[in-house]
Amino acid sequence: EEVVYGEYLVRCIYNVSDYRCFVFAPHWHEPCEVLLIHSGNLDVVSGNKSFRAVPGDVIFFAARELHSGISDTHGCVYHAIQFRWNDLLNASAAEKKLTEALSDGTYQISSPIHNTQATELFSRIIRVCDEKKPFQPIAERAALCEFLTFLFDHYLEKHFTVSKTDKKFDEILRYIDDNYCLSVTTEEIAKKFSYNKSYFCRMFKSKMQLSPVDYINLRRIEHAQELIRQNELSLSEIAMQCGYN
Repeated sequence: EEVVYGEYLVRCIYNVSDYRCFVFAPHWHEPCEVLLIHSGNLDVVSGNKSFRAVPGDVIFFAARELHSGISDTHGCVYHAIQFRWNDLLNASAAEKKLTEALSDGTYQISSPIHNTQATELFSRIIRVCDEKKPFQPIAERAALCEFLTFLFDHYLEKHFTVSKTDKKFDEILRYIDDNYCLSVTTEEIAKKFSYNKSYFCRMFKSKMQLSPVDYINLRRIEHAQELIRQNELSLSEIAMQCGYN
């Protein structure tokens, strides 16, 4: 079912899978996402890394980072939260500077994290979100900041400089997201951004672990799923709206 996170700073879900399956297919989103595995194992692909997450592991997915997860034969149970850096850090010039560094990848948090204190701090966020008290906005901000501060202190990866190519690649993703419902082709995208088609395909797959065609189809299928859930159009109409003739 479509996930509805609510309107708070921290958006929280609880997911139960009781057999081996694609718990979440390769996808990305603007908010950051953090998972806490309660039971079962989860084979995760995150960016260019792949690993097995076990009960007690905390997994951090950066904004716009492609990720997927497959549960083992016994399934997997986890909590997940989402939040946006610019919703959390926007009160001062220093916070906005930090938000920019976190958003463009200058700072990264390594995963998986197997640490009792990290688990306890994450669980506190879940409890705050579940209580639904009048002061929840303050409490969840405090709990999230304490959790993230701990991660920064212990799991911050080495800094690196983001090249102009990375920023250009963000423009490519935005262009695809705006046009995947049209009959856009790999060759047209490569030409628009002044790339040779073969080089563009190699570069795209190295960054996203998917070919441009597979990525476009993934975005179309996700959109089709949303339209099917709304149950207002025929499958033929949905196909046309999603770029399939």
